[in-house]
Amino acid sequence: MSQSFNRRRFLQITTTATLLSATSSYQASASEQQQQLYRWQGVALGGQAEILLPAGSNSDLIGNEVISELKRLEGIFSLYDPTSEVSQLNRTGVVKNPSPELVELLEKSKQLSELTSGAFDITVQPLWELHSDNTGYSQAQLLKLEQSIRGLLGYQNLNISNEKISFDKGGMAITLNGIAQGYITDKITQLLSNHGFSDSLINIGEIKALGHHPDGRNWKVAIADTSSTNEAIQAQQNSVSLNDGQAIATSSYLGTTISDGTPHLLNPLTHEDEYRYQSMSVIGPDATTADALSTGFSFMSIENIRNVVNTQPNLKVHGVDKTGHIYSV
Repeated sequence: MSQSFNRRRFLQITTTATLLSATSSYQASASEQQQQLYRWQGVALGGQAEILLPAGSNSDLIGNEVISELKRLEGIFSLYDPTSEVSQLNRTGVVKNPSPELVELLEKSKQLSELTSGAFDITVQPLWELHSDNTGYSQAQLLKLEQSIRGLLGYQNLNISNEKISFDKGGMAITLNGIAQGYITDKITQLLSNHGFSDSLINIGEIKALGHHPDGRNWKVAIADTSSTNEAIQAQQNSVSLNDGQAIATSSYLGTTISDGTPHLLNPLTHEDEYRYQSMSVIGPDATTADALSTGFSFMSIENIRNVVNTQPNLKVHGVDKTGHIYSV
């Protein structure tokens, strides 16, 4: 299957002390721009990756290790690499002796599927394939095919063990595009910590704080109101502060589409012609959780989101609905 779009790149580091993207933006003060920061840039899972590190302390040498770890993890999770473990699972329905990282991430995915009552579900991939390979079906034909394909969805039909990962049904497939960026962000953060780095900001598709900004404050990320005509002003009004270890992830229904024009967020539970939120941001204790929940929460009511948040420590949610109303949970 060909996918010519990025899953999402809404939270990006674009200058040494500025965060700016379609749904996040933060303008650095003059004093912040004077801070000595080293910026590493690369590519992960088909999108831009950036890390802000304190200048010195061999910051320029860590890049090779980051690249090596990114390539290793992409070799497990990537849909674009036909030799990856995920590609093998989707092609054959089974992976024997899977890597510990794949087992760990699939088990975490199942836990988050249960937490969201199925609103987050990595087995949604067959729906992506339908819309990506759409060769001109009528709307009625597409809906009929979608109803049939939905019978292949369901995280409950994914079997996970250290010895083997398999599907219960032929034709099933998974995508980790809604969680792998967060997981890799956590792994790169741990790599940096193991090498003695602190006071860094890591963005491998999602953003995570390691320590604090070199000037002593928390790192700041601003979430822009996508309906605003003055994004920078709205972003400054909605800035959030990341404590050491906190992560933020954002999903947006708008902007990115599959090749047939269908929005890239696909509800695994039911067909939706209307979207609930322009954007959904989650701040959590790790990037893996924030990444997955920003996707799952995009299909849930505020009441149901609040019910989940009330059971989970250290979760915060910032949602903008289609009318531009902002919810903070």
